[in-house]
Amino acid sequence: MPQAGVEVEIDRSHHTTGFEAFQAFVVEGRGITLMPRLALGWRREALVAVPIVDGPSRHVRLALLARTYHSPAVQAMSEVLRREIAEKVSVGGLQPQPPPVAGRLLD
Repeated sequence: MPQAGVEVEIDRSHHTTGFEAFQAFVVEGRGITLMPRLALGWRREALVAVPIVDGPSRHVRLALLARTYHSPAVQAMSEVLRREIAEKVSVGGLQPQPPPVAGRLLD
């Protein structure tokens, strides 16, 4: 995928689901990684987090037990969560929170 005179090669030979492993690859000079904002609190001090303008987004789902009956409390909480999220998104999007203190964040 050439862009601005640079050829990018993606090596998919390393697979992991742990943010610590992702960070270890970067610290060892083996590449870069994408990290969600929630994971920045566990960022190694040697790394910086650079915001991506118009970057990838994530879809969040509510996880419930796979059964037909859910108590009134579970149903009520599900509705509260749906309503709160819908309200925040319709008002102009979820506002980013300051990152947890660990390493540095570049603006």
